Amino acid sequence: NKLGMSFSTQASIMQTATQAMGMDVKQANNLLVDLASTAQSLGVDINKLGQQFAQNADFLVRFGEDGQRVFEDLAVTAKALGTEMGTLIKMTEKFKTFDDAGRAVGRFNAILGGPYLNSIDMLNAAYEDPIEGIKMLREGFDQAGKSVEDLSGAELEAFASALGLSTKETVELLGKSNEELDIQRKTQEEMAEAARAAQPVLDQLSMAFKTLLADGKPLIDIM
Repeated sequence: NKLGMSFSTQASIMQTATQAMGMDVKQANNLLVDLASTAQSLGVDINKLGQQFAQNADFLVRFGEDGQRVFEDLAVTAKALGTEMGTLIKMTEKFKTFDDAGRAVGRFNAILGGPYLNSIDMLNAAYEDPIEGIKMLREGFDQAGKSVEDLSGAELEAFASALGLSTKETVELLGKSNEELDIQRKTQEEMAEAARAAQPVLDQLSMAFKTLLADGKPLIDIM
């Protein structure tokens, strides 16, 4: 709460972590610490990032124990692309069933003029690694020799419709090259790692959680 994450947001995250993601209380506490660290390293509002986790709980529990990693990967990628996390999740949701993936890939390939995307690969990515799905989408775009800057208004509208995004979101998603994205993601990840290693306030927060956990253990055991 002192770092800026409201108690209600914390409670929502803790509930999702312990009831739907298979975490014990200690792991859920560590999740809060990690989210605070990620927010600070990316320069985003801590409570906003926490709310995004809570609001997308149904999406994240799909990945089980990997839900935290998926969320933090999405946060880093959204920051690197200059877009909202919701844009990446919305795009991923276009491929979450076999029928949806087949329709979306069919439209995408038809616009690109070739078999640049595979529906099974995109379906698997929607349940295993959304960032990989985003990369495959962008690679298909690159392999077709397309760039956002060269698209006509009609082409941009067609791509946006196929992806279920607005034209603005589509430009944000496809505007940078994969090389630029990888460099930016690496930079953000390095910043996050440095932040975790050099923020005494988070060490204090972690210690406070451990103390609360120790003090409340009898109650937890009874419940």
